[in-house]
Amino acid sequence: MRSIPLAVLITFGILIALFLLRTPVALKQPQQRPAWIATGAGILGLLTVGAIVPLEDIDALLGGANIVSLGKTVLPTIAFWFLRDAIRLQITPPRPRGNRLVLLTLVVVQVIAFVLIPGREGTDENFVNQAVLSPAGLIWALLYTGGVLWIAATAAVEAFSIFKSIFGLFVIGAFMIAAACLALAIHCVLVFARTLPPRSDDALTTIFALFFYTGIVFAAFGFVVLVTRELAWRAHLLRLLRINRLYPSSQGGYDVPQVGGPFTGSPESAAYIVLMKIRDRQLLDSIELSAGHERIVSRIERRMSRTLVLHNFESGSGER
Repeated sequence: MRSIPLAVLITFGILIALFLLRTPVALKQPQQRPAWIATGAGILGLLTVGAIVPLEDIDALLGGANIVSLGKTVLPTIAFWFLRDAIRLQITPPRPRGNRLVLLTLVVVQVIAFVLIPGREGTDENFVNQAVLSPAGLIWALLYTGGVLWIAATAAVEAFSIFKSIFGLFVIGAFMIAAACLALAIHCVLVFARTLPPRSDDALTTIFALFFYTGIVFAAFGFVVLVTRELAWRAHLLRLLRINRLYPSSQGGYDVPQVGGPFTGSPESAAYIVLMKIRDRQLLDSIELSAGHERIVSRIERRMSRTLVLHNFESGSGER
């Protein structure tokens, strides 16, 4: 099991880098905030694992009443909720985001159930095993496992149905997390009913740990693919905007919105708009690009064509 803390540590570092990298854009563009919030919640959630900072130290700062265990349930719930919203924004046309009132209700009820759990004094890494012996503890655990299972599964289904290759790692990770939550829910119910078969305790907790933390790593790397792809298209968009503005015409054909302005879709769709504008101006305005600029535009055009073919293939295979 030593590989799990190491993998969590690597994932933690990646998430911090992504969070810092996306902060300037997220503060300016609302459509970038779901992924940014998900990353921040994921960073805080990984702190509650104990692989980065000892749980005793974190819990002591929070009052020493196993509040860190509440963080283990609330933070992943928030992270996956906003990550699903980020996935939905990648779909064309973007799908509606989740109702924040549902998320707020889920979190508040978790907190209330947790507060009602008796005997929360001291820091216990396996607090859930003792907590679920009480009705409040069982409700708290099932709200967490059921909520994350639902959010992760729906996010995986939506990502798989639209972008199979791009979100492959995320899909695998999300389904693994959903399976882990199912195993933990079964474990909690059996513990509460005091019908847990011999040696099944270790088996179910091992399944949860293996699937959950491995799933987090897969989902995080899938998220890296998403962010890297988005940043690449944003760079292409900036190049196209710059090239377009270098060739003004009497007809005003260079008037293309700035990135972060009226563009409401993904950076890829915005880049497509600017690319078509440049090609139209070459025909209608008779502008001539320099050899270097033509190479840049053609290279982006080829990449865009490959992406469109891939999306059409995936959409077609999904319909079948």
